[in-house]
Amino acid sequence: AACPAALGFLLRHRRHRRPLPPGPADGEMSDSGEVRPWKPASAGDLRSYLGRFMSVWAYPALFPYAAFNYSAATIENGRFYRAFFTVTGLLGAILGHGLVWRRLGSQPLSRSHILSHALTYLCWDQPYLFLAGISHQLVKIFSVNRKESRLNAGRLYGPRVVVIGNGPSACEGTPYGDKIDEFDEVIRFN
Repeated sequence: AACPAALGFLLRHRRHRRPLPPGPADGEMSDSGEVRPWKPASAGDLRSYLGRFMSVWAYPALFPYAAFNYSAATIENGRFYRAFFTVTGLLGAILGHGLVWRRLGSQPLSRSHILSHALTYLCWDQPYLFLAGISHQLVKIFSVNRKESRLNAGRLYGPRVVVIGNGPSACEGTPYGDKIDEFDEVIRFN
């Protein structure tokens, strides 16, 4: 499984697909000894605006599940919700698009007919399609056999565990190598 930093890196570079400027990376020291401060990526590109536009229509369909639903993270619940979201999405799509055809079927290529189908897609089809897909991915994640994990099996090398994250302090600054070596188990995230 990818660590969060690697996942963030992949998403950032998948989203922006432009070459990085030459020179030191964010937070690294340049040849002159200056540390370049980290700045968040700009969210003003067309793809970002398009994603926001398409997602805002889904909020009414997602609100009941986000606000009033809780269930344990199990394979059985993932399978239930995968089936539930698929069936609910299909039934709602048939009903919604059927109502549009019933009301505007006499003028199939009119602007109102096309916009009504697009709005039905954005408000119903898209959220349930993604909910079913997310539920399917959760079933795959929950199905991973974690019994071989030393952490879950309680087979650590000792009770003292340290987690080392990423950042400039991991490579620069005060050297903590001796202190880190005193721990029984060292977990490193890049």
